[in-house]
This record gives sequence, structure tokens and C-alpha cells, in this order.
Amino acid sequence: MNTTIKDNAKFHGSADSSLFQVSPELRMFRTYNNEGGENYVYLNTMKIENSNLVQGLGFGGGIGEFRLWIDNDLDTKSYL
Repeated sequence: MNTTIKDNAKFHGSADSSLFQVSPELRMFRTYNNEGGENYVYLNTMKIENSNLVQGLGFGGGIGEFRLWIDNDLDTKSYL
């Protein structure tokens, strides 16, 4: 199943969603058969006034607890 990821501060994706690592070796990280909910991919690049929604790209987990987070402030707020 293919799912379009939209820039709207909501989670998208499905159990078919995966992460890839390309260096130092090629690896693929699959989901855990829906364990942990349905928060696969989050994308928000918009500044939403009076909101606690974060700006960036996140995979797995949830707001503030992503497995992989790429923040708009890439140098100081991104994590793995």
C-alpha cells in the first residue's frame, strides 16, 4: 500500500513504511507490525501560530519522542 506524505502536521504512512540507512552500510528498518500505534511519518514545515506542533520530519514514536527526528533547526535539535 502506498501512502502520500503530506505537509500538514499529521501522521501518515502504514505498516509498509520503512526507514533506510545508506552509510556506513545499507540497512532497512521495518515497522513492528503495528506495535506502538500508527505514527509512521510526520511532516510539518509550516509555522502554526499558538500551537505546540513542532516543525520538521519525524519517523515512529510521537511528538517529542520520535525514533528519528530531523528538525527545522537541523544542527541543534535533530536526534536519532
